[in-house]
Amino acid sequence: ESTVDIRLVRRTVKNRINIDYIARYNETEGSEVANNHRVSLGWNMYVSDRLYVTPVSFEWFRDPFQNIKHRETLGAGVGYELVDTPRIEWSVNGGPGYQRTTYDSVAVQTDNPDDTAALLVGTVLDVDLTKWMELFYEYSIQFVDEDAGRYNHHMLTSLETDITRLLDFDVTFVWDRIQNPRQTDDGTT
Repeated sequence: ESTVDIRLVRRTVKNRINIDYIARYNETEGSEVANNHRVSLGWNMYVSDRLYVTPVSFEWFRDPFQNIKHRETLGAGVGYELVDTPRIEWSVNGGPGYQRTTYDSVAVQTDNPDDTAALLVGTVLDVDLTKWMELFYEYSIQFVDEDAGRYNHHMLTSLETDITRLLDFDVTFVWDRIQNPRQTDDGTT
């Protein structure tokens, strides 16, 4: 199994740019059992020391095991830093968006791709538990129309441990769920 998890953040007094990439690939006994990718980009402009506006956010997602060839979500919104201390950062955000999902396979007489308006809501928590251990938690939900899945959930929890200055040991749990997944052309969900 191969997993890649990259989080880049550029923060100034008035701006924050996030670039996240997470991917998982697994082959068991010669059969591919996982192959998903998620790229998220966001730009936050701070209105005050805690309140920010997100003029643009973008997410690209691919998971053939969920019948998603690719899904693009474009959004905007506002957010608020609930806690911003040297040890704990916790923010919430939300706003409107647009989502287009292209499926690998769909039933006859079904739209492909599927376009929908979306309401995007999320939270990010980053806690330094000790000098050498950090907890990172991210949860987002996309409220979309019934045909696009109704609710698309993404949760990532990571416990990051510094073994040495150059070596880390991380344990990450990722949960992706679609409330009403789209059926394929053979009727499977």
